[in-house]
Amino acid sequence: MPMGRPLSLVLVVVFACNPAGSGMDGSDSTDDGAPPTGGPAPLEGCDLPIDITQVGVEPAVITGFVRCNDGEIHRAQAVECQAPVPTGVACTGQMGSCDSDADCDDAPFGTCLFVEGFFAGCACVYGCATDADCDTGQVCACGGSAPDYPGSTQCIDAGCVTDADCGGAACAMGRSVRSCGEFAELGCRTEADACIPLGNECDDQNCLPADDGGAWACEPPEVC
Repeated sequence: MPMGRPLSLVLVVVFACNPAGSGMDGSDSTDDGAPPTGGPAPLEGCDLPIDITQVGVEPAVITGFVRCNDGEIHRAQAVECQAPVPTGVACTGQMGSCDSDADCDDAPFGTCLFVEGFFAGCACVYGCATDADCDTGQVCACGGSAPDYPGSTQCIDAGCVTDADCGGAACAMGRSVRSCGEFAELGCRTEADACIPLGNECDDQNCLPADDGGAWACEPPEVC
């Protein structure tokens, strides 16, 4: 399982791109990433879908992620993040690998934040504006306000880019809790899934998609 960047819930050290504001399924959105008329496009199995909006952005702009009534989150379209720099606890003299934002220039939108976890300390955290700012096999998740969704903009591992990649199924978000933090990951839902992304069937393990894009299953936590 490739290493990703951690979810901002613990923040911290959290393909071809589409044009901002246009989904891979051809659905339209406004130039500023606002939701298409009528709200999220229907997806089988997703009841009462709600657009997750970008945190701290007024007027409201969508993240491209949708939360279903049962708590499942999926990526309907790729949009541009209006707040690309990660947010969190600023470093004020704590020990770590950086002292200030000026030290974080290995990638765009770098900032020096205090990272909780087993290796707590100051570290560079990098954000993104679009998928093009992320490594191959990742997409850009704009920070948003919703349960189990990253509160700070970051690149996350992805076996799919949007629902359009999944043949009518969801490009769903799962959560991987590891020794060094909490990470989000995307993968297509399948009929063979042994667990539900963001569900609780796995007890102390993680419900994640197979590396080859196959079914979701319970996996033991990885050591960073």
